[in-house]
Order: sequence, then structure tokens, then C-alpha cells
Amino acid sequence: MPVYIARNAGFRRVLAVDVYHFRTVPVSDLKTGPHIVYRAIEVVINMMERKQGAPADLTLYTADQASPFNFFRKKELIELGEQAVRARESQIQAFFSGSRQWISGK
Repeated sequence: MPVYIARNAGFRRVLAVDVYHFRTVPVSDLKTGPHIVYRAIEVVINMMERKQGAPADLTLYTADQASPFNFFRKKELIELGEQAVRARESQIQAFFSGSRQWISGK
């Protein structure tokens, strides 16, 4: 769920896994009308997310460059999220224990 929804639901600390990294796209990739429309939507979503307020307290990133419109890869993206969690397990345990160590990643 988006971070702002978790905050509005009353969660004080929010952990997120971000499988989508907004990136620049070469003009040569925008070959058709639908490509242009989807890219315009991605740009608007990115702008809206920046205005939504505070980011998650702890965000795990994957190395994937997934699009939020790539619904055909949902199982793969879930697996990427699980891998990101396993890679930072000690930070996550500190995050949920109330320890401040998760901030520095120690």
C-alpha cells in the first residue's frame, strides 16, 4: 500500500519495499501512442508520490527497473521484494524491535 495510506491508518513507522525506480527514458523508447501515454502516466504518478508527504521510515530497494504497469510480473516482483527483505534482515529486526540501529544499518 502507498506510504501515505499507512500513515493515514495510524502507523507511526512504515517499512516499504520499492520495486519501481523512476528513471529517464530515451525518446527512442517512446515509439507509439500507448508508449507515450503510459510514460505520461508514470511521470504523473511519480510527481504525485513526491507530494504525498513523508517517505517510509525504512525503504528497501530492489535492483529491478519495473514499471508499475507491468502486472504480468507480479510474482517476480514479489520475489524481488522478499529477496530485499532477506538481504536487510538485521536492519528490519532492529526496526521492529524499536532499536534506532536500523537508521545506520548496523
